[in-house]
Amino acid sequence: MMAENSKRFDGFLVFLILIYVLSSLGFIYYLYHGWDYYSTGFAERPRHEAYRLLKPGGNFGHGFGIVGSAMMLVMLLYSLRKRTPVCLQKSERWCTGWIFIFTLVFLDRH
Repeated sequence: MMAENSKRFDGFLVFLILIYVLSSLGFIYYLYHGWDYYSTGFAERPRHEAYRLLKPGGNFGHGFGIVGSAMMLVMLLYSLRKRTPVCLQKSERWCTGWIFIFTLVFLDRH
């Protein structure tokens, strides 16, 4: 009986690994390309070549803010798991998803 459970394909685990890998690669990419800008002092940033893209109102900076805010709103849905019968059955997956989003929001805000 144990052998049957261990060989069962879990699509959620594959999805979780994929989203962690993609998020990590994206974080590393933007960290690598934005390190020079973010390590520049606040007074010198407006003269930096990446300022238009990475400033808070720039294309990437504004997008990071929108995505981070949306993830914080999604985190509020975590409280639904206690009130919805469907979510109670999958509480482990809710918790795993919540931890993932919390980690991304933390990285986005810091």
